[in-house]
Amino acid sequence: MENCVKVVVSKNNECIFDKSTNKSYNDMSGLVDNLKKMQHDVNDFLTTLVNKEHVVKDNKNISESDDEDLEDSDDEPDHINSKKYNIMSSILSSQAQLRYIVEWFQEWSDMQRMDFLNIFIEHCGPPDMVNGIVSGIEGLGCKDEPTRPPSLFQCRVKLFQEWSQNWTQLEKDNLLVSIKNIDSKFADKYERRLTSGNANDNDDN
Repeated sequence: MENCVKVVVSKNNECIFDKSTNKSYNDMSGLVDNLKKMQHDVNDFLTTLVNKEHVVKDNKNISESDDEDLEDSDDEPDHINSKKYNIMSSILSSQAQLRYIVEWFQEWSDMQRMDFLNIFIEHCGPPDMVNGIVSGIEGLGCKDEPTRPPSLFQCRVKLFQEWSQNWTQLEKDNLLVSIKNIDSKFADKYERRLTSGNANDNDDN
């Protein structure tokens, strides 16, 4: 007579654990020893499985928490928003970066868009025209100041400056098309700046 115990664990109709005791012929003592070993193996497997499930769940919660942390809030202090943008600067893909720039541009006031124009030309304009066309815009950068933290707009501009260094010309051209579709006035101003080559052209007509 063959004494044998088999344990099978399935998940989503797929076998993920299959273990049998050693064969024991009319030897209850041997069968008991084998069952103890089987119990130990099953417990180890289930413990590992549960731990993996917890890790997956924790990682998901961390990811969701990070997404929430990256959302802007006008109610938060500027130094907190600055910290968020430092995180964003290192984890987002180029396509995600471009989407953020378009979203931010839609939120900016007309004055902020005009402040952004020179910087946009410098970083995303035609390659043969960007050098030397922009002057006097350093103050818009997200610099460390002892008296006050950078504004939300400044931090977004800084991110744009950092991100655009790694974009392809095609990605820059696509961003330009998206922005022109949002604001025709900005588009006209952009073309006039390129034609005149004057960063101080303030003709808004």
